[in-house]
Amino acid sequence: MWGISRIGNRIGEHFNKIFARMNLKYTGSAKERFFWRDEQSPTEYMNYRVYMTTASDISPEEVSVAVKEVLESQFSLLREDLIRETAKLFGYSRLGTIVEASMQKGIDKTIQRGFAKEDRGRVSMT
Repeated sequence: MWGISRIGNRIGEHFNKIFARMNLKYTGSAKERFFWRDEQSPTEYMNYRVYMTTASDISPEEVSVAVKEVLESQFSLLREDLIRETAKLFGYSRLGTIVEASMQKGIDKTIQRGFAKEDRGRVSMT
């Protein structure tokens, strides 16, 4: 938003102090946070938006909804194929390390949320 492409320690600490004072709701870790509005519940979030941005900016909760949608139409896919199909929903035609990592986290979140299960590299609806 402010044209900052990389956050150094000083800027990162400054943002952390501001965020702590604002008492914002977020998921993720200190290095990878996804902020939520007060009226949103990350555990109950059931929407996803098509982004024209870096895949790392998409929360695993949001990716998990897209994964669920892919599985509803395919029922079961190998993890690699599920990554590819989910990435397509977000408009990514190529898989790079960032896109793949984001989709992997989303698949893991889908399983954690109870929407899917994995058996020997194959992910299917529960």
